[in-house]
Amino acid sequence: MLEDSIKEGRQIRTKYQERLKEIENKRKEKLRKKQIALERKQKAAIKTKTKHTSDVIYYGLWQRPDEVHAILNVITAVTEKRKALRSQIKFRQKVLKQIVVDKKLYFVSEKGKALSLKKLNSNVIKLIVDATEGPSEETVARGVPLFVGKKALRTFKEGKWNGRVLSVVKGFPNL
Repeated sequence: MLEDSIKEGRQIRTKYQERLKEIENKRKEKLRKKQIALERKQKAAIKTKTKHTSDVIYYGLWQRPDEVHAILNVITAVTEKRKALRSQIKFRQKVLKQIVVDKKLYFVSEKGKALSLKKLNSNVIKLIVDATEGPSEETVARGVPLFVGKKALRTFKEGKWNGRVLSVVKGFPNL
């Protein structure tokens, strides 16, 4: 009976070790797949940013409303004007990550139909004006301080690590 229980204990231990290795292998495989998916996503993001950047290099980055009108007057084809306006909008959205109050400024179509040149033009001008107003206006627009949502290095007695700023603790009331 003692020998049977010893054998049974060994079998249970070997099954436990096998199961533990199996779980570890599954976890490693899942982590590897997640890493591959993340790499693909990053490559796709870099590819789109590169495309938007090359488009803006071709048309130039418009920084003043009068510059928008001047460049659009030079371009003769309607499709080329549309492409130029779209490139400005997408570059500001995807590459510069410009924050705006109204997300509709980034739309280039509505209900499956392309927006008119007039609407795209006004959206680009609004984006340019919003960009030139500065960070104080951005704070008012979002209703949160600029560093909320940014990554920051956290230092504690135990060590350091990167973290994301979630919110700001309000100070004492002014007396």
